Amino acid sequence: MRKMFNIKYIVILCLAFAAYLPVKLNAQQKIDPTLEVMRDFDAYLLEVQKSKIRPLFPDSIGRFNLNFDYSIFDKPVNNLYEFSPLPSAKIEYERVSNYPLLWTNFGVNFPFNPHIDLVLQPKLPSNFLFTIYGGYNSFLGKVDRIGVENGKAVRTDNKIYSPEYDGNIGLKFNYSYKKGEIGLKLHFDKAMYSFYGGCDSSSQDYTFYKKNFLKDTLSHSFNRFGTHIYIKSTNERPNYFYYELNLKYNYLDDRVKYLEILRKSKTNVAKSSFNENYMNINATLGPVFAEFHRFLVGIDYQAANSVTSSTLNRYYVESFPRYVFNRNRWIFEVGLKLGKYVDDFGDDFDFFPKGSLSYELAKKRVWLYASIDGHSDFYSYSRLMNLNPWITPSINIKKSSTPWIVQGGIRGRIIDRISFNLWMGFTDYDKYLSLFHYTDSITGVINTFQAKYYDMQKISAGGELLWKSEAVTAGINVQYNDCENNDKTPVYNLPSFDALIFGRYSWRERIITSLSITHRSEFKTIEFNTLQETTDQAAITTIPSSTFVNLDATYVYNKNLSFYLKLNNLLNANDLSYIYYGKPGFGVGFGVTLKI
Repeated sequence: MRKMFNIKYIVILCLAFAAYLPVKLNAQQKIDPTLEVMRDFDAYLLEVQKSKIRPLFPDSIGRFNLNFDYSIFDKPVNNLYEFSPLPSAKIEYERVSNYPLLWTNFGVNFPFNPHIDLVLQPKLPSNFLFTIYGGYNSFLGKVDRIGVENGKAVRTDNKIYSPEYDGNIGLKFNYSYKKGEIGLKLHFDKAMYSFYGGCDSSSQDYTFYKKNFLKDTLSHSFNRFGTHIYIKSTNERPNYFYYELNLKYNYLDDRVKYLEILRKSKTNVAKSSFNENYMNINATLGPVFAEFHRFLVGIDYQAANSVTSSTLNRYYVESFPRYVFNRNRWIFEVGLKLGKYVDDFGDDFDFFPKGSLSYELAKKRVWLYASIDGHSDFYSYSRLMNLNPWITPSINIKKSSTPWIVQGGIRGRIIDRISFNLWMGFTDYDKYLSLFHYTDSITGVINTFQAKYYDMQKISAGGELLWKSEAVTAGINVQYNDCENNDKTPVYNLPSFDALIFGRYSWRERIITSLSITHRSEFKTIEFNTLQETTDQAAITTIPSSTFVNLDATYVYNKNLSFYLKLNNLLNANDLSYIYYGKPGFGVGFGVTLKI
């Protein structure tokens, strides 16, 4: 495999290109030197998330109003392969009215998946906002069993139960004063996920895989409570002192039910019930001068306890000083991140540079940009559960870091209706997290996932194109990844190509149709029996490529009542983000949205 690019050459080339091209072009043409900053730019693809249970309902009914807004420059994104099967049915609720509002969405998908969301926003003075929300989402149907033939994951003729549910309730309170805002958020989640991966309904011991056994025994359930208190500045004067403070706390109580049976006969099985405490305190402070000078200092503290400890025994603290300049055609930022990580096995010190440069090549039309960044990932058990709800309770939790993220590109608008973004980047990972199927023959832990960490480098390139008119919104996003482990071992669990095509048509905001097509290339994964196994001892399986087509339609009867129909996975493709844990094939759903 070819050698990776040297980091320092990539940095020099990106910055030199961004600085030289504007000078060259300005010598050839007269360009208005004023800058109108439309929004902050974040050079990532659009956000795409796939849900194990149900895809998101149409945009037109998932909001309190019927005004559709979709911009390619608004949302950073998880790559298509970063599957998140544990999305609580939470909604980000915005200040949309000052009158009493009751909003609810309820429906059912087949295979059997009933769901409901509810929002209540009572009338308060204009500087107060209070919202109560809740939801319940469950899957009670069957999915196709996934097997392995000739080293390739395939769908079998057998179906198996995969019961799960996720319910939540929460509230948000916000008070706005003359120069700032203060708020409080509380939420509670209760969920259950069965370890159905690898079960075989054709087995002679079919009783072992019946729905009630999967739900009551071969599963785990958890309760999660979280709170968030914040205060921040909203001052818009030319000279002021900016401040933002966030205090977050999360408590997770997990009960792995099948371990209760295993512990009766084995003494070395992990605890069947445990909890985790997680705390995060972060603040950003600094002066703003003449609107275009900012000196900011960020401080971030995170702490959590491991499964085997009741005290906070892992923490990470980071300081982030930076200077931001924004004037005329230039946006410039320079800073650094200093961090220290401590756990029971030792400590680690981090130093990451941060810088970005953006130049408006043509007024309101074309921008060149380049950036250098780095960061650390502080993983908690709760965060890993969001990535994969079938992880083993004895999962190996470490800090992962990304010392270098170098990126450059060009973005802009061809005409008022067409936007584009082309980019290329290099990423260097230190202990990159990867989750592998894990069946421990010693402890009896089955059908779960364990974590391994690799030092890896990645070269990526991508592009996106968006068309937006009053009635039609359509676009395409593509990304290519070329990865290489530092020890020259194969790269697993990372597809090389992702693509998204989407479209939306609205007839007078009365009838709304949406289409999305996602494609992911094939990739390889590994199955381990013990953590002591090496890569060449593990079983290697190819996860085939997949293409998903979803279509939905909404009929808006009036401003208070809407009906929708969904056709999910029209091609009946195999959804195998994690081996053996297949998702529903073709499905149909319908529902009602009511606003009072």
